Amino acid sequence: MLKQLHRVCIAVLLLIGTASVIAPLQAQTLRIEELKASYINGFIDFALWDGKVNESSATIGIIGSSQLAYHLEEIASRKLEGRKLEIIELTTNDLDRRVDILFVGQGYKSSWDAIASYCRKKRVMLVGDEQGIIENGATIEFVVRKNRLRFIVNEKNAKNSGLEVSSKLLELAIERR
Repeated sequence: MLKQLHRVCIAVLLLIGTASVIAPLQAQTLRIEELKASYINGFIDFALWDGKVNESSATIGIIGSSQLAYHLEEIASRKLEGRKLEIIELTTNDLDRRVDILFVGQGYKSSWDAIASYCRKKRVMLVGDEQGIIENGATIEFVVRKNRLRFIVNEKNAKNSGLEVSSKLLELAIERR
């Protein structure tokens, strides 16, 4: 009987310990999506499309991240003045929609070539968070380094998409390619 009670106590302690580790990880994941949304909103101010800043409105397309879309919608709803921000969730079949920035989440590696081709033709800033997307046409790739969200900028991919990224954005990047 004492052995069973001991086993139950250990099981309960393990469950409590696991829950105390999982909850902060879930909160941290949600925080990362908030940070990505803030960064993406800021990217609009630090890029030029055809030599101009998008001052009146900007459209951000999101493939594969409803949480990110939610956080961007929150940002858009708080904007009372300035640029109108429209957020649309897309699939890889919706690449005929006009967007200024396209974020591609995890799991779309097989579609990168088609997505990058679309972005080059339509002058769209491609942003992603899956490792390697920067080598496959993205202008910006989010990375986590030392438990912090950072990003890499590929100037050549920006130019190929008809974009010019500001020196301020390049200074904030942890790496330039």
